[in-house]
Amino acid sequence: MPPKGFSATTLGNAPPGAWRIEADSHAVSQPHLLRQVAPCPEVDCFQVLLADGTKLEYPDFSVRLRASSESSGSAGVIINAKGSRDFYAVLVDLKSRRLEVLRVVEGKASVLGRGQIKPRQDGWHHLRVQRNTILSKEFIETAFDNKLVVSVEDKALGAGQIGLVTRGEGVFEFDNAGAMPLYSQKPHSPPAAY
Repeated sequence: MPPKGFSATTLGNAPPGAWRIEADSHAVSQPHLLRQVAPCPEVDCFQVLLADGTKLEYPDFSVRLRASSESSGSAGVIINAKGSRDFYAVLVDLKSRRLEVLRVVEGKASVLGRGQIKPRQDGWHHLRVQRNTILSKEFIETAFDNKLVVSVEDKALGAGQIGLVTRGEGVFEFDNAGAMPLYSQKPHSPPAAY
């Protein structure tokens, strides 16, 4: 059962996602965190949790995340989702020290960008994703533990929902998620006729 105000979906052959709010004395914003424990072992398998009622074109979305020591897989955020099968995902794989930006269309993932990360050893990590536009260029910037990792250009998906995502085996925890609209440099009116 997903938390109130969210919808959970599983893409691929896997058991339904198990998203639970649980007490944890080590949570960043004590006393609770959000834990996802259902595995998703296939390449195109995702456990998706979307926030109901949100629609942002240019989100600035950040979350703290942590993986259990035995976890192998990745966790991250979703932006600009058009339902549970079309979205951008930014996934962090702590064991392989890799961050990926994906475009998922009709449930199939394409890698838009990839970068190496250097996870701190304290357990909790900070992931921040911004989708922005400057003139006619639409881009997604990703930062991990306050360091810019990957910036990719893509404008296939417009405004949509935000959410969280996991892929692979293991337990992933999320805390202190926040999103707001990023005010873009996109003009609000056509250029003057003169």
